[in-house]
Amino acid sequence: MPAMGELERPTQSRVWRWRRAIGESDLPATTRDILRVLSEFMDREGGSCFPTRADLAQKSGRDPKTISRALRRAERDGWLKIQGGIFSGQRWRNQSYLASFPEGEKVREFRSEAGGAMPDKLGEPCPQDNTSPSTSPNTAPENAGARALSRTERQRINREFLGWLPTWPKYNYYSDATARREWFLLSDDERRNCIRLTPVYLRQISGKARSSPADFLRERAWEGLPSSALSVQPERIEAKSFSPLWMATRFWFLLQPPTGQVAFTKFDNDRIEAGLKTRDELMREKLAVNGWPAVNAMMAAMRSSQPFLCPAALDSFTAEFRSVKKGSDLFAAWGRLHARRGWPFFTFAPNYVPFPAVDLGTADLDAAVEAAMTEIARLLSKVE
Repeated sequence: MPAMGELERPTQSRVWRWRRAIGESDLPATTRDILRVLSEFMDREGGSCFPTRADLAQKSGRDPKTISRALRRAERDGWLKIQGGIFSGQRWRNQSYLASFPEGEKVREFRSEAGGAMPDKLGEPCPQDNTSPSTSPNTAPENAGARALSRTERQRINREFLGWLPTWPKYNYYSDATARREWFLLSDDERRNCIRLTPVYLRQISGKARSSPADFLRERAWEGLPSSALSVQPERIEAKSFSPLWMATRFWFLLQPPTGQVAFTKFDNDRIEAGLKTRDELMREKLAVNGWPAVNAMMAAMRSSQPFLCPAALDSFTAEFRSVKKGSDLFAAWGRLHARRGWPFFTFAPNYVPFPAVDLGTADLDAAVEAAMTEIARLLSKVE
């Protein structure tokens, strides 16, 4: 049986430290997510990586233009080196990617106390690489304070975290890695109470300055709520991606005002001045990508094959949903509804997706899906 150091050394590799640093960076959430997908193609030193844009789009669920923008941003900020490949005659594959650290971040790259090796000694055994748990710990962030947990328990706790985090307003402004470490330090009862009482806490401080999600968890702020606020709160349950409850939750999020960050760059303004796009058109495109962070979190959980915590109260409305075949006229009509409302639609979907039931006797499918959406919106508006 391999020694403990042999089992744990991969979690301390250069690519793992890069992935962790990405999670703690101030890069946009979309860019961080795409870089994590890119890291799956890398070797343990963060190199030997030649995926195509199509490969990254398929694994991340993002469109190629979003992939390109994210990679350019990462290269500009020093998190990635992009080089020409050696695949003559295959221009679609003519890029190689190497994990990098920006100026000021390089200390993370080879800190021996973090389990790394000095640059000239990569691949050689480090003093820590022995069979002692004290000198070769598993330092993955999700294991902080929870070393005795089984892999199944860690996965369950991480699923709960991925479901809870998007409930925090503008959560993508903060470090998810820091918040995750605090989450794993909570007991099961504390996590359950946190999930149940976070909406109550946010209502209590409405209009006031909010702390980061990590500070909220560290301080167990929900425990300070007045007794008058501690009535029974809506329960959240796990739902598989593209299940009726998952889709009902997605529409519930989309029917709420967008909360994501939208910024116009000089490039955007130049396009507006040149008449290539109107400001309203660009705003709709940006909102579709970043306007609903909770929907983006649902898609991120789907790409990780993880369920999502959905309001149990929405389950009573799933009887109003019917399966629609991808590629059908009705599926296309739902896509057009999303476009009209400025909502993101699916770049990936299974063969059948549940949508609100439509009166198929209506000749105009666009009118039929609008009527179905109006009715489901009326029903979902009853859920707080």
